[in-house]
Amino acid sequence: MRKSLNLRIAAASVVAAMGATTISLAASGSSLPAKSSAPASCLNAQISVSTGVSKMSFGPELMRTTTPIIFTNHGSPCYLWGVPVLRAVNGKKHVAVAPFAQNLSMGEMAARHLLATNKSVSTIFTDSIYTSLANCHVVDADGLIVGLPGFVSTTYKKLPMTVCSGMRATSTRLIAPGKAG
Repeated sequence: MRKSLNLRIAAASVVAAMGATTISLAASGSSLPAKSSAPASCLNAQISVSTGVSKMSFGPELMRTTTPIIFTNHGSPCYLWGVPVLRAVNGKKHVAVAPFAQNLSMGEMAARHLLATNKSVSTIFTDSIYTSLANCHVVDADGLIVGLPGFVSTTYKKLPMTVCSGMRATSTRLIAPGKAG
């Protein structure tokens, strides 16, 4: 019994020196979790959403606009991950004028991003107008509804654009570090 107690105390000393997250109580054989200071998931109240500078590109029968959607942490360090929900809308009631943006990251593993205070992650919102497709039905939108499930409730961002209303011609992908998407 004495030898077992000495081994437990020695093991607890080694574990404590290594900075373990569990404290062993050698005499009773039970253990208690140590207080964790690991960051939690980001909360809606600490994250702001903004848009970056849009870029346009042109091809045969195609006009494409890409716009960074930026999520910035204004609270204590926290974790954020996932694919935003984006949809082009119009008018004061934010009426949807096109389908939800397609997730181009299907099947990819979402990376957890540790966001320090005033640091950002972003994604790219891509709007493609196909001038030759009869089912494109080009319409104007005055903004986007943006959300990040589990973290950011849907919010409206002013972003005038032209979209195809009759087909899914907008896309997004997993968030990535920085403000460029």
